Amino acid sequence: MCDCFRRMKSDSDTTNGLKLVRSRSKQVRQRNWETRNKFRCLFCGGASCKHENYLNHESPAIQGLNSDWITENVLATQRLSSRIIKEHNIISQFKSNNITSVFNLQIPGEHPYCGDGLQQNRAFTYTPEELYEANIYFYNMGWPDMHTPGINKMADLVQLMSLPIDRGEKIAVHCHAGYGRTGLAIACFLLYSTELNATQAIDLVRSKRSKCIQTSKQQSFVNEFYVYLSRIRQLFPEEPLSLVEYYSNQAILMHGNNFKSIEHIPRLVYEVCKKIKQGMELGVYMPEQVSMAFYDLERPVFTNPSYMRLLGLIQNTEMVVSVDETAMNSPVGTIIEQVESKIRSYKYQLNSWRWDEFLAEKDVRVFVQILLEWLEKFVAEPVLLDPRMVDALEEWIERAEFKYMPEIKQYIQKVQFKLIECIVQNILYPLLGSRDFLQVTIRITVCLLGLRVKWQNSFEGRKMKKIVLEDKDVYEKKLCDILTKWAASLRN
Repeated sequence: MCDCFRRMKSDSDTTNGLKLVRSRSKQVRQRNWETRNKFRCLFCGGASCKHENYLNHESPAIQGLNSDWITENVLATQRLSSRIIKEHNIISQFKSNNITSVFNLQIPGEHPYCGDGLQQNRAFTYTPEELYEANIYFYNMGWPDMHTPGINKMADLVQLMSLPIDRGEKIAVHCHAGYGRTGLAIACFLLYSTELNATQAIDLVRSKRSKCIQTSKQQSFVNEFYVYLSRIRQLFPEEPLSLVEYYSNQAILMHGNNFKSIEHIPRLVYEVCKKIKQGMELGVYMPEQVSMAFYDLERPVFTNPSYMRLLGLIQNTEMVVSVDETAMNSPVGTIIEQVESKIRSYKYQLNSWRWDEFLAEKDVRVFVQILLEWLEKFVAEPVLLDPRMVDALEEWIERAEFKYMPEIKQYIQKVQFKLIECIVQNILYPLLGSRDFLQVTIRITVCLLGLRVKWQNSFEGRKMKKIVLEDKDVYEKKLCDILTKWAASLRN
């Protein structure tokens, strides 16, 4: 019995006024299923289905298909059929338009009597092989007509839709008519890949293909998906996440080569560490500036002419400022407030997964302080590292094996390990031997162990007073020693 029939047989005894007789006979149930589908297909026009006639469209994007470009790389269309593919050279048209993937949102066996009808002994009106032979990918991620999928299924779908588009290719999306489910999927893809909100996404889709998103339930789903994406995009949520929860969200938001390049590393950690390391390698940041960015933002190293020029605050040796008289009388305070303003702005943008402006920033203090603030978002439950993990790392370090070993898995997860490794390789290693290396290491340790409250008397806002670790600070000393040895191992 096909999946489509299993779903149909659980429906109400009466559908659209047609009485359905329940029976234990498989043959009778099968005939009722066929009767129901014939009845439903009559509304579409049966063999003369109004939804499968491209002549009903004044100027179809693809000849032979009732179709429209929703964006420059996403085509919404009626379903294909083997006859249409052959008679209208659909493959050739797809190739000339750089369409490399087809997304079929139907369930097997639906609308069997509409238009050309199903292929004999086949689930759809065309075969995937007809596309495969032309090196066009076929994806079937369907759900019942006029309904909505689960949130997770839609998340999987929009990720897949992104892959060919990220490669500069185009995609075709269809259900039966190419309106309800197709419009829903494309609207959700727009939410995923752009900064549009739910209303804007729906309006855009309908402006290109007027009948799209056909039911109030489908429209509500677009709003629900927008809320879902807004939640998982937050880098600084009100309620702290575990690192594993954060990484699970990141895996949904990133895909393809972009995701593989930072697999098991939180993106914020990766981007900040990369910017800092590159800055030091290019001589843009001095080691002292990077060090001070961790615990004293007001040091003179940030007000020397070369650094001010880097930030665009000096042009031709003249400071370019537009501040009030009070701010001008206290330039250090003004500059710190500018840093704080940037941090607030970037946190807001990053909470919507908007990275461009943040990655164009030049002030190392902004990068470091946002990193520290993000790390401290995980100090609730669980902390990034607990004593058991530190003990495991200490034993691992003593054996001088600086990679993720199977025996360490029971103590520390790979995403935790890779986070620390990224910080060691890109920040601590370049600072190794510098005057302030220990204080930077202590500042990072306080974050990783979630001990900001314990050391609160050593902090004044973002400034950290010099900390001297004592014997009672067992795990702080252990982790500082681990990080130092790890960084030193990279010299070999």
